[in-house]
Amino acid sequence: MRSITASRSEPNLSNKKKSTRLVTAKRDLSQGKKAAEKIEKLEKIPVIIKEGGSDESDKDDSKDFLKSDLAIKFKYYDPLWFRIPSNMTSSHVRNEICSVTGFERAAFSFNKTIVLLENGKMRHINMAEDIPRLDFLPISGRTTCFSISSDFTLFAVATEEQNNSKIVVYTPEISMTEEKCVYGTQYLPTELCISQGAEIIACLTPLDERIFVQTFDVKDGINNCSGQILTEKNVKLWEMSFCPADEGVICALGGTMAYMLRASGGYVENFSTIQLTDVTCHEWSNDVNIMFGTKDGTLSVYRETILLEIVNIKNLSQEVLKDAAIFHVVCLRSTTRRFACQLASGIVLVFDSAAESGPIWSTSRAIILPDFVHHRSHCLSFDFGDETLLYDNGRCLMTVPIRFLTRINAINGDVVTVRHCSKVVCVKSNEHCIASLDASGFFIITSKNTKRVLCYSQIDDAFFFTILKKSQHLLIASKNCLEKRIITLDGLIPFEKFMKNDILFDIKNLIFSLDNKYLMFLTKNDHVYCLDISTGKTLWSVDYKLHFFTSIAFCNSTLLLMNQKFIVTRIKYGKDLSNVNMHASDIGFSITSELIEANEDYVFVSADCGELLCSLSSALDEPKVVKSMIRGQRITHLRAFNNELLIGYENGSVAFLKLKEAEEPENDVDLILCKFEGVVNLKSLLRDIDTERNLIRESTEQFVKMYTENKEKEMQEAKSAFEEAMRIYTERVKSIEHEFQESESIKHQTIASLKELYAEENRQQKEKYEKMIEDQIRKSFRQMEEKQEELKRVIAALELKLDMEKEKLEAAKEKHNEALQKLRESHREDAGLLEEEIWNLKATCVQLNEQRDRISDENEKNISELKISKQQIEHLRDTNVKQENAINKLSDAITLMKTKEVEVKKSQAKVQQKLVVREKQCEDALAQNHRLKRRMQDMEARIEQLADCVYEPRRLEHAVLRLLAMSQNVDIDERYRRPL
Repeated sequence: MRSITASRSEPNLSNKKKSTRLVTAKRDLSQGKKAAEKIEKLEKIPVIIKEGGSDESDKDDSKDFLKSDLAIKFKYYDPLWFRIPSNMTSSHVRNEICSVTGFERAAFSFNKTIVLLENGKMRHINMAEDIPRLDFLPISGRTTCFSISSDFTLFAVATEEQNNSKIVVYTPEISMTEEKCVYGTQYLPTELCISQGAEIIACLTPLDERIFVQTFDVKDGINNCSGQILTEKNVKLWEMSFCPADEGVICALGGTMAYMLRASGGYVENFSTIQLTDVTCHEWSNDVNIMFGTKDGTLSVYRETILLEIVNIKNLSQEVLKDAAIFHVVCLRSTTRRFACQLASGIVLVFDSAAESGPIWSTSRAIILPDFVHHRSHCLSFDFGDETLLYDNGRCLMTVPIRFLTRINAINGDVVTVRHCSKVVCVKSNEHCIASLDASGFFIITSKNTKRVLCYSQIDDAFFFTILKKSQHLLIASKNCLEKRIITLDGLIPFEKFMKNDILFDIKNLIFSLDNKYLMFLTKNDHVYCLDISTGKTLWSVDYKLHFFTSIAFCNSTLLLMNQKFIVTRIKYGKDLSNVNMHASDIGFSITSELIEANEDYVFVSADCGELLCSLSSALDEPKVVKSMIRGQRITHLRAFNNELLIGYENGSVAFLKLKEAEEPENDVDLILCKFEGVVNLKSLLRDIDTERNLIRESTEQFVKMYTENKEKEMQEAKSAFEEAMRIYTERVKSIEHEFQESESIKHQTIASLKELYAEENRQQKEKYEKMIEDQIRKSFRQMEEKQEELKRVIAALELKLDMEKEKLEAAKEKHNEALQKLRESHREDAGLLEEEIWNLKATCVQLNEQRDRISDENEKNISELKISKQQIEHLRDTNVKQENAINKLSDAITLMKTKEVEVKKSQAKVQQKLVVREKQCEDALAQNHRLKRRMQDMEARIEQLADCVYEPRRLEHAVLRLLAMSQNVDIDERYRRPL
């Protein structure tokens, strides 16, 4: 969520400088008088112009030249020029460096105004004006961040001035220049946000492994809460936002952690933390849910720390995203009516939204950006009515009306401003515009009047260019050739190409003289050439070896060569003059010099730390540091043109420094070439549209007039017809009411008599059916009680038998256990005897070896006895198995008894079902009674029909007879005529 910055408008700057002169005039009156006296003396010094063929010494030439140059300077400049302001680092120029193109952050303000931040300066532009201008806001100090409330009533910026940080609040509806309130902060904020109700402002400052959060109450104008939150690691990039439903809840996103903060009681505390993966940005999707964008193309919706939903971006607009390879979410923006999401593949998705439910994903509209370049910061913003979207494609900041968008749009919106995405390698200017070129070959042409971008174009392999004098042509040098292009509304159009020159590949730096008659260039081996452009001949050349020059400049017939140690080598007419050290005491000795640029009055030197040194051309050894809001950015290009210095930076920013007061242009309208056929076609189209609009307006007026007359006539006719119909209906209603009153009296008498007859008959039928139903119910209850008693007797007998079988089974188990115990004891005794006999046999075998035969016989006898005992043991085992089978049979008998018990229960269930059937029959009888009541109602309806026949006696007599016959022949349902 980044913003935009631009350059200062000349009228505002001139007014500011005029007021500064009025304020400081009295203070510097004495200095002015002294300077005037010096001017009178210096006017008498003769101007010495040295020709190229003179044989005088270089020392005398340099002295004479400096004297004449110094005299010219004192004649031209104001005596207050060299006054050094006390509130800035001393410098020979009074202005500070201001940006021309580029933007870091941008957002819509009140109405159609857009505010931009670039290199510590705020700019604004009103797109609703006839001639929009990019003007600077009069904010003192360096601005680090800004924020605009959701209702566009507050505009807050964080600034730093003289090591004091503060937050300044403005009211865009009233004025963008008058301060509403100012808050001092302990640390310089890098992030700001304003609550949904525009009552609280929060700021965030990242520190070492922690962040400092501070809130301010706009209504009371006090410091509300503050606190330091510990973080897991040192994160520099942060985002912060307020919860729309609770102004005391703040979400701070840094790295892969989202910290939910609560500001209350004077303290800011972390009450929960969300651990995320590959998160890039966040936004509140509705009043209570927060959405995080990730690098894998998903949107994670959380409510506090609970994950509610994961939305896949590819599924939202499959027609556009099916071939996309990158779904990296780079920016999110949400309002009560719209939601926008920008992807790294160059696609912006716009959805309708609701404050309660959030984005409506089915309303996707896609904007495809043809020339998208991924940048470290991107912008998304909606205007006050959510009708216009502000977005960027990496280089261009554009606006597009949302109401004209279809489902898929491959368009470019209206350009607000443009920036470079790589380092600036060349900057040139003329009386009307400033042209800049970056390392990727991207050109930007900016107007000096309105500070808006006139056109931009991409030319690959371009590394140098110059604007031809008094024309709209650019001479561009690329790796392949030299070519001339025309500045038009559609970009830089090719005009003429030249052949390639091999010497261009060895050139390190080249410059033109102020009169464009001479070309001087420095080669990579420190060889300096001076060429005459008209003849193409080399006027002079000097070979410097191992001097390691970095840049060259031309000042008052003197060529200046800069090395890395701030040592300037001077060459005049091909002769080497003395060297000058341009190092300033305000910067360190470890810093190296890079570029040098000069005009008739000043010499500028850039350092690798981003500082710019300035010295008078007459005093090169006294440089001063120029004040700049652009800090920490290395300068890659310097260009002095007339009364201004153009500066290009490594981050793509282009800035300028005014050296003198310039006259305000008579016509501040931007003019640029475009195709004649296009203008003619646009004029004819506008004329046709005006004609068509007039015809539509005329035909619409005629149609509305005719439609009104026809409708008035139809309404009058309908009104008269309605009144006549109402009169006729009123007379008919009166006659019907009279007849109805006479028939009502007769009807009431007839109905009363018929009701008495029906009531008597109904009473008799009711008594009959109630008696039948009661008898049947008594009989069924008696049978049911008898079956239940019989069932109880059967269950008792079965339980008694089951108990007896259980007792028998237990007795058999006891007998079996006793027999088994006896067998085990006998077996144990036999085993003991057998063991004793074996020991005896062994002893006898040892002692009586001679009686082997007799002992063997006895052994065989014992073996036979053992076989017999084994057979007895197997017999006992068979007996045990038979007893276990008997036990199993008893278990089967028990199972059978249980089965019988289940069958008895089933019979009991059948009896209950019969009881249900009887109850259903009772309900049918009641339903029959209900049908009789309905028949009674039918009879009453027939009696009421007799009222229609009261005036016809014959019909009335027949109707009464039919009614009596129907009442005497009442049919009874066959189900109730049968005996129950």
